[in-house]
Amino acid sequence: MSGKTKRKYDHESMLIAKSITQSLKKISEILPQYYTKQDLINEYKKYYPFDWQRLVERQQNYQEKDVFLISKRIKKRYYAKTADEFFFSLPKVKHMLSEGMRIKYSNNFEIELVLTKIKELESKRTIANEKITSRIRESKLNAQNVTPSYLDYYIKDYHKKGITTEEKLIIATELAKFDTDEVTIFFRKLNDSEKNDMIRRLSYDHLIDFGHYAKLRKGFKGKKKNYQTERVSLEDVRPQDLYTRLQSHAVNSKQRYDYFISHSSMDKKRVRDITNELNLKGNLCYCDWSIDDIFLKREYVSEYTKEVLKVRMEQSNKLLFIRTKNSMKSDWVEFELKYFEQLGKPIYEINHLENTKSLYSQFDIEKVKRKVR
Repeated sequence: MSGKTKRKYDHESMLIAKSITQSLKKISEILPQYYTKQDLINEYKKYYPFDWQRLVERQQNYQEKDVFLISKRIKKRYYAKTADEFFFSLPKVKHMLSEGMRIKYSNNFEIELVLTKIKELESKRTIANEKITSRIRESKLNAQNVTPSYLDYYIKDYHKKGITTEEKLIIATELAKFDTDEVTIFFRKLNDSEKNDMIRRLSYDHLIDFGHYAKLRKGFKGKKKNYQTERVSLEDVRPQDLYTRLQSHAVNSKQRYDYFISHSSMDKKRVRDITNELNLKGNLCYCDWSIDDIFLKREYVSEYTKEVLKVRMEQSNKLLFIRTKNSMKSDWVEFELKYFEQLGKPIYEINHLENTKSLYSQFDIEKVKRKVR
């Protein structure tokens, strides 16, 4: 099995080498007259940043696998190079860095032609890179950039004996709402070793959507066990189901938040920007349409929705009220403010009736928040 795994790794390395070689044909037309080794790799990173990042992650991933094998007293399997070492070991790179090739390029160098080629490549790569950036940004739209304090609980519960596929799906879906190294490592491990096909595919898709390197493992060819092929769905879950989970000490009951964001759903853009700023300071935020989007669908609003929100407020240290024209008309916001006041916890506000410019790039939460209760 180890030989087969190594052959798959070598085959993928060959495909990556071919891809880089094709890209270098374009790079070879835009280099400085007296280019260096560093010029070559820098130009590749500049025009193919996502390919480079995936290569870095891939090589690190396989280096970590070798370290793990050694820790188990098993010899290395992959002998993975660093991304830089892999790049400079390619025949095309060695050829371009040879003395003869550099002299030839220097002698035939025409600045006008090179500038034209640079303009053409920049145009093509800008479009391609912007498409990738846009796709990743869309995937991460509601993701928080802070590691949840309950991550260890979730991972422990995921690996406990007897866990159902539905419970695994809930945990994986919940953690997919966070964009941190720790969560990425969790999904990498699922992509490598999870036996259920559906969960493994979910992990792979999450990594790809967030712009990470991932390789989808081929399915087992023999007769499969039920736990490998079982499929479950969270399409029909309701607020009542989440409330039951919160009361029954399921993983959801272990969640804790720094801020409960009280707002109007019509102000999502503002809420996302404020949440991002709070994340930068290490604060985890609760927002119903991002954290509990699966259970609290608008079409299933009921009294259980209120009960769930009460528990979420009890799990939160502070409430941050986003005062806007929309939130001032919201019965839900009024309910949240009254209940949080009953809890005796701090309530702060950001008044967007006054701050209409919303320059979040220069926004400092500590300077504009005011304690109102």
